[in-house]
Amino acid sequence: MQLLRLLDKNLEIRVAYLSMVARMASADGTLDDEELAFLRHKLEVFAIPEAEQTQILTPAKLDPTELQAVFRELVKENLHYSFLLDLIIMAVADGHIQNREREMLQKVKQYIGIPSSDYHNLINFAQASAGRDDIEKIDPAHLNVLESFYRWAKEFLVPLYDQTGFALNPKVDQDLKELFEELTAEDQDEDSDLL
Repeated sequence: MQLLRLLDKNLEIRVAYLSMVARMASADGTLDDEELAFLRHKLEVFAIPEAEQTQILTPAKLDPTELQAVFRELVKENLHYSFLLDLIIMAVADGHIQNREREMLQKVKQYIGIPSSDYHNLINFAQASAGRDDIEKIDPAHLNVLESFYRWAKEFLVPLYDQTGFALNPKVDQDLKELFEELTAEDQDEDSDLL
């Protein structure tokens, strides 16, 4: 299983996706430096033109009907797992998920219809990758969590995109995505050897 390309989606859905990430991240009224850096990096990897960047970084309030419409669109476009993972990665930026963040994530989980077991897999993965500045320094127990997450994603065909945040640090993010590709390729080789 390879990571999908979010850049194959139209610009409108990419803008809506990042606008919702920004809106959720600023639910407390502010974006901290790590959140802002993460969003700026996302603007680049989502190939968002400058004209739309200001709209994303200063998200407007949406009424509940508009929120639900955007969530429905994310599910329709098969972006809901990546979207929730991006929110969780931002929430664990400081090493843990605060109560306010946990409540918001639970509401999003319900809106987009992700089962609790899947939600916990996303949380465990994000906590294992949180705050890392070097993949080589990841504790073996956390590495096991990451490998289990990758196998779960492959087995259940969880749609994850190359532009999804696997970690806040861009280098670790890329390393984790390469590990994902390697592990799922190894699994495919093992499966073909059995045939």
